[in-house]
Amino acid sequence: MRRCNPSRGGRSSAARSCMTAPERARSRPAVIGYRGLTAHTRFTPFRRGFRQRLSQILIDLDQLPAADRTHPWFGVNRPALISFHERDHGDQRGVGLKDWARAQWRGIGLEIAGSVKTLCFPRILGRAFNPLTVHFGEDASGVVRGVIYEVRNTFGERHSYVARLAPDAPRHHAPKAFHVSPFFPREGRYRFRLQPPDAHFSLKVDTWGRDGARAHSASLIGHRAPLTTAFLAQMALSLGPNAINVLVGIHWHALWIWRRGARYHPKPAPLWPSVTAAEAE
Repeated sequence: MRRCNPSRGGRSSAARSCMTAPERARSRPAVIGYRGLTAHTRFTPFRRGFRQRLSQILIDLDQLPAADRTHPWFGVNRPALISFHERDHGDQRGVGLKDWARAQWRGIGLEIAGSVKTLCFPRILGRAFNPLTVHFGEDASGVVRGVIYEVRNTFGERHSYVARLAPDAPRHHAPKAFHVSPFFPREGRYRFRLQPPDAHFSLKVDTWGRDGARAHSASLIGHRAPLTTAFLAQMALSLGPNAINVLVGIHWHALWIWRRGARYHPKPAPLWPSVTAAEAE
């Protein structure tokens, strides 16, 4: 029989300290929402930027059946007004998303013993575009130890940047290895600064060119919100917080800079493998 003698300090914290790792995972919401804002700024050869409000979901891949029962309007791996589909992410070759994510971390020598959670845009009426999906790998105590930035371009290609996280190392960097915009070369470096999701979430990605100058900055912030009817209705009906408007913003931004003479970079052949390891700073 398992025994537990929690220290005094509140009924909920004491009860949580007695839980096993699987029990702690099940005590957390299977899926939650985040309301936030994304901002993009170009610095060369001229300054230009845009901001867009958005809403996303964070889903626990260890609790997909529970997530599927969260709300009548929300479904997992099935048609619904708003839905999450594993095949929209990862390698899309028959490997489960959770197993795919753990394999990417294993490739950099990191074993993830706890939950895997995915932050993304869900499908709305069967459609979605995810320029960035972020996967978080937790240890047995629920601390985020690994992250995957899964980047997609408008050509239907994707590339993942995989990093090991430490509490004292929220920054990491990686060589740019993926063609995202026709108005930037593929060469350069990314610098990431991450606050994993809790009550709040934030991510900043700076792109640095071969000349050592910052060329572009992108940020994403969010505040946790329960998956209520009001949240899902806003996500489905509002013009602001959804992936379609982010996609429109990207194309409008590209049109603006093209009309002002920004250099066009033809799309190179994708690099293989489509995974790049990031290093802590």
